[in-house]
Amino acid sequence: ILRGDDLRGLGIRPGPIYRDILNSLLYARLDGHVQSRDDELRFVRRRFPQAFRAAVELLANMQNARKILGIVLLA
Repeated sequence: ILRGDDLRGLGIRPGPIYRDILNSLLYARLDGHVQSRDDELRFVRRRFPQAFRAAVELLANMQNARKILGIVLLA
């Protein structure tokens, strides 16, 4: 079963969304909708796309900050 560390590894920021994701995964496993780690990953990506969008936006912001800092450091 996926844990918080796994969600963080996927780029999902820690917060209340973890509880929602992990509870949903638990019920999906109990109901037989997911049976493997790959099933769980697909479930999370499909059911919680907003968590991944936030992770992508955060990464883009970090890359932009690095570009800006690089320009400032070179000037």
